Amino acid sequence: MKRKARNNIYGLYGGALMEKSKYDTKKSVSRPVCRRCIITRTVKPVSSMLRFVVSPTGEVLPDINGKLPSRGIWVECNRNSLIKAIKNNAFSKSAKQTVNTDDGLVDLCEKLLRKKVCDTISLARRSGMAVNGFEKVKELLKQHNCSMVFSVQNENEELTGSYSNEKLSGM
Repeated sequence: MKRKARNNIYGLYGGALMEKSKYDTKKSVSRPVCRRCIITRTVKPVSSMLRFVVSPTGEVLPDINGKLPSRGIWVECNRNSLIKAIKNNAFSKSAKQTVNTDDGLVDLCEKLLRKKVCDTISLARRSGMAVNGFEKVKELLKQHNCSMVFSVQNENEELTGSYSNEKLSGM
């Protein structure tokens, strides 16, 4: 039996991929993926949460990139929530099994998050979206073509005054 060709269907039978009509006024709004924190029970976007998984040996591991296979356990991305989750044994309750939480889990999460931030900035530098150096940054700030400025925490007083809010507003 031969199927009739339809003008408004791309590739799949049954009309799964339809051509968008010029009369279709519905706009697709993409909502961020949200998860529930095991401590606060609030629903927040994944970008503001930390994902943890339970390894086959029963250890809780942070999954910063969200790629590890297993059911995710989500905690708000702040130190107090993570400490509270470890104290209240919330990982065992959420995983519905006995799990081991390492004493250095909070420090490990902090270390992995710092590494991810440094890798992201490094990738932005290589692509030309981030610059470093006093003169280059100063020029971008004068052009109002800069959305974020990072500065070293223990820098000289001379350089700290160069990027103060009073001077930036005048540029």
